[in-house]
Amino acid sequence: MKKIYTPYILTVIAIIISTFFWERINLVYDFQNQIHGSYAQNHYNPNNDTVRFLFFISFPLITFFLSYIILNREENFSFKEVILDKKI
Repeated sequence: MKKIYTPYILTVIAIIISTFFWERINLVYDFQNQIHGSYAQNHYNPNNDTVRFLFFISFPLITFFLSYIILNREENFSFKEVILDKKI
């Protein structure tokens, strides 16, 4: 397997893991929130959606960047060089 495909494969695996943990992220309902309506009737914490979204976005991104940096360690580059690259 080529080294260039490894970060992408790990990112897809991280997305699958994030999808698996989506329903398992449940924060405890806080009765002092003073939320009225269907959230209060179902004892649903509205912060669940925020935490789920942050995990679903950040886990694959962190996985991709770390795997890319670790596998391309011999190439010394900085983010400034990548952003200001004149070849593109």
